[in-house]
Amino acid sequence: LGPQSKGLADLKRNLAADYYDKFGHRRYAGVVQKYVDNLLTYNGRKFHIRTFMLVASADPLLVYYYDGFPLLSTVIHNSTNFDDPRNHITNSAWAKSKKEIASA
Repeated sequence: LGPQSKGLADLKRNLAADYYDKFGHRRYAGVVQKYVDNLLTYNGRKFHIRTFMLVASADPLLVYYYDGFPLLSTVIHNSTNFDDPRNHITNSAWAKSKKEIASA
């Protein structure tokens, strides 16, 4: 889900519908993954740190690294609330599009 995508709403809609592949086999849409139970938070908010690295050459080794920045969710994290995407998304562009300001 990119920062400029309609993203989450489209993803939810697409995952809700089963579909048939090109061979006529019924496929069931969905995502299965283990959710991290005891994740690290900052002031109670879910976060991630975005850094950048570019390997410009392998021989000789030339690597550029940019420290990056932290991204916080806009609400205090609640691991049992899966209905509010703000609880889990740390994308600042998404938060800006919702006109919400995170006060950490």
